[in-house]
Amino acid sequence: FLIYTTDGAEGGMGGLVWQGQPELIERIIKKALTRALNCSSDPVCWEHDETLNYAACFSCCMISETSCEYRNMGLDRRALVDTDFGFLKDLL
Repeated sequence: FLIYTTDGAEGGMGGLVWQGQPELIERIIKKALTRALNCSSDPVCWEHDETLNYAACFSCCMISETSCEYRNMGLDRRALVDTDFGFLKDLL
């Protein structure tokens, strides 16, 4: 994962650079991961045909089709935060 912020000549992004400071960003990422454990469409969103692909929905992860050239393929919050096999399970 890469999170990159910079002050630009065109103006700031509402404090995004400030929030990217090391002492703040860790807390923000942990909070985001904790929030990713729940979705208003669960359990339908979380349980998707025993795969780790497409276990996400428009309520929690997906972006509009016009913004995503890959049609949201590969989005799966379980692959990140599942307490048994999620990539970032140790951060929860």
